Amino acid sequence: MTVFSHKLLRFSEPVIWSAALVLLWLTFPVGDDGLTLCIFHHIGITWCPGCGIGRSMAHLMHGNFAASLQAHWFGFPALIIIGYRIITMTLRLITNSGNHAVVRSVLNRYSFNKPNQ
Repeated sequence: MTVFSHKLLRFSEPVIWSAALVLLWLTFPVGDDGLTLCIFHHIGITWCPGCGIGRSMAHLMHGNFAASLQAHWFGFPALIIIGYRIITMTLRLITNSGNHAVVRSVLNRYSFNKPNQ
Protein backbone atom coordinates (compact mmCIF):
# COMPACT_ATOMS: atom_id res chain seq x y z
CA MET A 1 0.00 0.00 0.00
CA THR A 2 1.46 3.33 -0.98
CA VAL A 3 1.72 6.32 1.32
CA PHE A 4 -0.87 8.14 -0.77
CA SER A 5 -3.48 5.37 -0.47
CA HIS A 6 -2.80 5.02 3.27
CA LYS A 7 -3.40 8.75 3.78
CA LEU A 8 -6.52 8.60 1.61
CA LEU A 9 -7.95 5.79 3.75
CA ARG A 10 -7.75 8.04 6.81
CA PHE A 11 -10.25 10.39 5.15
CA SER A 12 -12.75 7.59 4.54
CA GLU A 13 -13.98 7.07 8.12
CA PRO A 14 -15.37 10.58 8.76
CA VAL A 15 -16.86 10.61 5.25
CA ILE A 16 -18.59 7.26 5.77
CA TRP A 17 -19.95 8.23 9.22
CA SER A 18 -21.17 11.58 7.85
CA ALA A 19 -22.87 9.88 4.90
CA ALA A 20 -24.53 7.39 7.26
CA LEU A 21 -25.91 10.19 9.43
CA VAL A 22 -27.18 12.06 6.36
CA LEU A 23 -28.92 8.90 5.13
CA LEU A 24 -30.48 8.40 8.57
CA TRP A 25 -31.64 12.00 8.55
CA LEU A 26 -33.19 11.57 5.09
CA THR A 27 -35.23 8.59 6.26
CA PHE A 28 -38.38 9.09 8.25
CA PRO A 29 -39.05 6.02 10.37
CA VAL A 30 -42.67 5.13 10.92
CA GLY A 31 -43.19 2.28 13.37
CA ASP A 32 -41.12 -0.86 13.67
CA ASP A 33 -41.49 -2.04 10.08
CA GLY A 34 -39.41 -0.82 7.21
CA LEU A 35 -35.94 -1.17 5.80
CA THR A 36 -33.48 -2.84 8.13
CA LEU A 37 -29.86 -3.90 7.72
CA CYS A 38 -30.01 -6.19 10.75
CA ILE A 39 -28.74 -9.68 9.91
CA PHE A 40 -30.65 -11.19 12.83
CA HIS A 41 -33.93 -9.75 11.53
CA HIS A 42 -33.32 -11.19 8.06
CA ILE A 43 -32.66 -14.71 9.36
CA GLY A 44 -35.78 -14.68 11.54
CA ILE A 45 -34.42 -13.93 15.03
CA THR A 46 -36.87 -11.54 16.66
CA TRP A 47 -34.60 -10.04 19.33
CA CYS A 48 -31.32 -8.20 18.76
CA PRO A 49 -29.50 -5.95 21.26
CA GLY A 50 -28.91 -3.31 18.60
CA CYS A 51 -32.28 -3.36 16.88
CA GLY A 52 -33.76 0.11 16.83
CA ILE A 53 -30.57 2.18 17.30
CA GLY A 54 -30.66 3.50 13.75
CA ARG A 55 -34.38 4.17 13.99
CA SER A 56 -33.83 5.86 17.36
CA MET A 57 -31.13 8.11 15.89
CA ALA A 58 -33.37 8.98 12.93
CA HIS A 59 -36.22 9.92 15.29
CA LEU A 60 -33.79 12.00 17.34
CA MET A 61 -32.54 13.90 14.28
CA HIS A 62 -36.15 14.70 13.39
CA GLY A 63 -36.81 15.97 16.92
CA ASN A 64 -39.02 13.09 18.07
CA PHE A 65 -37.41 12.51 21.46
CA ALA A 66 -40.13 10.24 22.89
CA ALA A 67 -40.16 8.02 19.80
CA SER A 68 -36.36 7.93 19.92
CA LEU A 69 -36.35 6.63 23.49
CA GLN A 70 -39.10 4.16 22.65
CA ALA A 71 -37.12 2.75 19.69
CA HIS A 72 -33.88 2.28 21.65
CA TRP A 73 -32.40 3.94 24.71
CA PHE A 74 -28.88 4.07 23.22
CA GLY A 75 -29.82 6.23 20.20
CA PHE A 76 -28.90 9.52 21.88
CA PRO A 77 -25.50 8.35 23.22
CA ALA A 78 -24.73 6.72 19.85
CA LEU A 79 -25.49 9.95 18.01
CA ILE A 80 -23.26 11.91 20.40
CA ILE A 81 -20.42 9.38 20.08
CA ILE A 82 -20.58 9.28 16.27
CA GLY A 83 -20.82 13.07 16.04
CA TYR A 84 -17.83 13.45 18.36
CA ARG A 85 -15.86 10.94 16.27
CA ILE A 86 -16.64 12.79 13.03
CA ILE A 87 -15.66 16.17 14.50
CA THR A 88 -12.44 14.99 16.14
CA MET A 89 -11.26 13.01 13.12
CA THR A 90 -12.03 15.86 10.74
CA LEU A 91 -10.22 18.39 12.92
CA ARG A 92 -7.26 16.04 13.29
CA LEU A 93 -7.10 15.52 9.51
CA ILE A 94 -7.35 19.25 8.81
CA THR A 95 -4.72 20.29 11.33
CA ASN A 96 -2.36 17.37 10.73
CA SER A 97 0.78 18.56 8.96
CA GLY A 98 1.06 15.21 7.17
CA ASN A 99 -1.80 16.19 4.87
CA HIS A 100 0.40 18.77 3.17
CA ALA A 101 2.72 15.95 2.12
CA VAL A 102 -0.20 14.16 0.47
CA VAL A 103 -1.14 17.27 -1.48
CA ARG A 104 2.49 17.80 -2.53
CA SER A 105 2.84 14.19 -3.66
CA VAL A 106 -0.33 14.41 -5.78
CA LEU A 107 0.79 17.70 -7.31
CA ASN A 108 4.26 16.33 -8.01
CA ARG A 109 2.88 13.16 -9.55
CA TYR A 110 0.45 14.95 -11.86
CA SER A 111 2.37 18.14 -12.46
CA PHE A 112 2.21 19.51 -15.98
CA ASN A 113 5.37 21.56 -15.49
CA LYS A 114 7.67 18.54 -15.50
CA PRO A 115 10.23 18.41 -18.27
CA ASN A 116 9.71 15.57 -20.74
CA GLN A 117 11.75 12.52 -19.84
